[in-house]
Amino acid sequence: MSSLFTANRKSLTLAAACLISSAAFAAPFTTTGAAGAVDDDDLADISTFSGTAQVNFGSPIGSASVRYNIPSLKGFAGSKSPRLRVRFKDSGGDESVTVSLRQLNATTGSITTFGALDSDSFAGTTSYQTQQVCFRLVEWDFDEGPFYLEALFSKTVVGGTPAIQSITVEPDGCGGP
Repeated sequence: MSSLFTANRKSLTLAAACLISSAAFAAPFTTTGAAGAVDDDDLADISTFSGTAQVNFGSPIGSASVRYNIPSLKGFAGSKSPRLRVRFKDSGGDESVTVSLRQLNATTGSITTFGALDSDSFAGTTSYQTQQVCFRLVEWDFDEGPFYLEALFSKTVVGGTPAIQSITVEPDGCGGP
């Protein structure tokens, strides 16, 4: 009887270790700035080159949107504390980049925003910088509807060129529940 108990205990320990290690090594979602879908109304205002999405220098004052679909990747289901890391350029108070994690509910059509990285939360610079934020989800439930990132580029003066080079989402990059 004790050998059966020991064997079952070892099996449970091994199963638990596999679950923990699969969450720790879940595949992140990564994309380049240029890989997103630009809103039709903003096509003249956004340029994509060398993996970067950037507002054109001569574009009018205002904002433009680019969206990035997040596929259901191994390790996302069940995780609740994603880390959003963005490499962006924001030279200061006259421009900004905000990247929001959203889900479209397939049944109701409603959109839920789970968190965002706002470049105005960091010091502006004419060089690219990489920053990250952590936030909580109820869970990555792709059965309820698709998840996506929405990047909003804004500028309040002619000549601003806010940009994104890369985005990474780690499903449990900020630790577990």
